[in-house]
Amino acid sequence: MYIKKIFIKSHGPIESLDYSFRFNDDDTPVPLVLIGRNGSGKTLLFASLVDAFVEIKRQFYPAGIMEVNNDNYYKIANRNYIKKNSNTSKVCIECIVDGKAVRYLDVMSNNSKRSIDEREVTEQDIIKDSSYKDSGFYKKVSIPDITYKEFQKSILLYFPFDRFYKPMWYNPNNYNRISFSGINSLGYSKTNLIKIDVLENISNWLKNVYMQLQSVLITLPDEDSIDSQLRGKTLTVIQNTPLQTHIKQILSEIKGDGQYNFDKPTRNTSDVGIRGTSTQCKDISQLSSGEMILYSIALSIIKEWDIVYNDDSVKLEDITGCVLIDEADANLHIDFAYRALPALMKLFPKVQFIISTHSPFLLAGLKNVFGDDVDFLSLPTGDLLYDINSFSEIISAYEIFNQETNEALKRLNDLKEENFRLANKNNKIIIYTEGKTDVEYLKLAFDKLSGYDDIKSHIEYYDIEHAKYSGDGELDKLYKYLQKGMDGNIKICLFDRDNPKYIFKEHFIKGENNTFKFNIPTPAHRNDTDLISIEHCLTDDELKTADKDGRRIFLAGEFDSKGCSLDGKYLCLQLQNLSSRTDDNINPLEILSGANDKKKVFPINPNEFTNYALSKKDFVQHIIDGDPGFDSFCFDGFRPILDVIREIYINNK
Repeated sequence: MYIKKIFIKSHGPIESLDYSFRFNDDDTPVPLVLIGRNGSGKTLLFASLVDAFVEIKRQFYPAGIMEVNNDNYYKIANRNYIKKNSNTSKVCIECIVDGKAVRYLDVMSNNSKRSIDEREVTEQDIIKDSSYKDSGFYKKVSIPDITYKEFQKSILLYFPFDRFYKPMWYNPNNYNRISFSGINSLGYSKTNLIKIDVLENISNWLKNVYMQLQSVLITLPDEDSIDSQLRGKTLTVIQNTPLQTHIKQILSEIKGDGQYNFDKPTRNTSDVGIRGTSTQCKDISQLSSGEMILYSIALSIIKEWDIVYNDDSVKLEDITGCVLIDEADANLHIDFAYRALPALMKLFPKVQFIISTHSPFLLAGLKNVFGDDVDFLSLPTGDLLYDINSFSEIISAYEIFNQETNEALKRLNDLKEENFRLANKNNKIIIYTEGKTDVEYLKLAFDKLSGYDDIKSHIEYYDIEHAKYSGDGELDKLYKYLQKGMDGNIKICLFDRDNPKYIFKEHFIKGENNTFKFNIPTPAHRNDTDLISIEHCLTDDELKTADKDGRRIFLAGEFDSKGCSLDGKYLCLQLQNLSSRTDDNINPLEILSGANDKKKVFPINPNEFTNYALSKKDFVQHIIDGDPGFDSFCFDGFRPILDVIREIYINNK
């Protein structure tokens, strides 16, 4: 059974939809993908399709079906689903069963007389129907002379988004009816096309499949390469059944990293285990949720076919029918959405897939696998999209990834240039820092402190002044990248001690390729709990030194919760946080460097607009130039840094 056409008029958010399903030259169905924002009608369209399936299926099982109780409808008619400012909604679904046409018609009207008078409905069956004239509701399935066996030739499956979600149109009298094993009586359906718990749906069946054994007789050739006692002998070999082979193939498609084998259940172990490249587990339920969802959907298709035909030699390419998957990308990693799901759909070429998605990765993956043999239908307009780049989520994702990719490529190019520079040096100590002023302080320390002549000539610095990116996160990336090289230099990444994420317990850490990292050691005039950067190797009095214009570095601890300095002279916008500032979320040693508008410090004087916060760059430049007040700083606080650098060099040169 395949769906041939869907026609919808004024139903829910859908004004008008008229779609005819496409088929390839070999009569295999082309997948249909429903896209659109939440509330655009995707799930409502699925509801109509499932309702049509239920009504068609009902005709072939007079004793009852599992999807609904007794004569209940799957979907309750509700005038709230007649589009605003419309009088009549109409859903018409045309299917084909073994070459014979089947028609489902669902009509609702606020005013049935008006719908007939204004020719909103033209079908004579509706016009003559007294019940429609009285109630404004009409639902009917027209089925020609189709036999039970003809209907059974195909599978019908629906995978809803959430088994706990019951929308307005769902008939609550059917809710407890969605189970997985029916009574074994004539004329009663033993399967349910609505799959609300796919793992439970296939687990027992999978165990039964793996309890089967297939033996094959093979005759060994009479060749010298074979043991003389076995030549020409006929042996019995146990091998996988076709079903077991398909199950292995499906898992390999999902994982995408090699072949997988299954451990058969035994009397002591009833579960089916998995062994493969990246997964070793005792039961399939231990797969990730995304893997489990894909695996259960694919196996549900095979199981449904196996129930009807009971044929262990089934070929995946022979399975026919219609499979609906709402929110197909739910719980899927982007790789599963882009690669695995389209690959699984491709394994069932005669299955008509109708899916909905919000994932640009799934759309791109489907386009990659099926090319032009897939349709993208945008709701609520009902327009076919021939270029998936017109889908707004694709464009947004592309722009984001394009930007991130370009920045990553720039970073990679910078790192490659650095590795090339290192390859032309030998026996050097290359220092990498978080910020641009850190290098200046290290140069000053080596100049002003004695006792380091043995390493001073070996020191070089990464050109962070012209680096596009800086900070502790970028320094951590550098540390990881430098370990991939092969050169004769010692590389040292010097981290500040102001971010708990990058504070290391060890004195220093050694990586591959003579690459090291360590934090600025806490100087004697600081506490071990202080969050400090390299400037804090100077004392607070030195840091607060003002230049000839009265500008200086300010510390956050000099201000109260309203951003006013404790001496009542200055105001800082960054600290003007009123209620949310506490001792726990403010580092009192944070430097207010005036580097941006929020970190600027202004006098509490309506007639003066001077920013008195000195930038870190200007502050260190005053030291370099030996300006008055900056020419007598003590650099002993930097000595622990140089001691660690020398220790690393001596032990590893």
